[in-house]
Amino acid sequence: MNMNEDSPRIENDHILLEYNLSESAGKLLVKCQKTTDLILEIVLMVVLSLPFTLGGLYLIEQALYGVSNRSLYGAVAAVLFVVAVVFLARGLALIRDGFRRIEFSVEEGEIVVYGCYICRLLGSKTTLRFFDAAGFRVNRFACRRFPLSKPETAYEIVLVRQNGDVISVFPYFSNAEAAAETLKRLTVYTSIPSL
Repeated sequence: MNMNEDSPRIENDHILLEYNLSESAGKLLVKCQKTTDLILEIVLMVVLSLPFTLGGLYLIEQALYGVSNRSLYGAVAAVLFVVAVVFLARGLALIRDGFRRIEFSVEEGEIVVYGCYICRLLGSKTTLRFFDAAGFRVNRFACRRFPLSKPETAYEIVLVRQNGDVISVFPYFSNAEAAAETLKRLTVYTSIPSL
């Protein structure tokens, strides 16, 4: 396995979710493992943003029409809106990456990357040809999967295009063996080499 040691994340806007590799209708599919934890976190993040938004709206109304402590109400409303935006952004990012999919079709010689296949607003669809790809590469990097967790060493598989652009295929593996096994399956199926 060729691996770039301790390289920086290529597409660091992806949440570090685990993806599966499966075959369906003559295509190799890369898609997220939709666990109960992921679905619950999506729902929790979206639902948690609502009370903070409503509380912020109430305090804005108090700041505009109340008789005292207007600046205090305004400051607290701003904090509530910031917290609501953080929760909502995390929920939308989880939806985007949880419903991200990549299809490799040998018959058509195409790689189709769906940013989010259930909502076009959260991600676009990009179609590439196999000959656009220079090869797959495994990167090792340090990360925190959750804000308060300890740093860990993780791995990602990226597709390097002929023009040097990079597409994250698998944003997260917890160990090098799983990354190497998946890389081997990708290269055998697509005949795209590993770099």
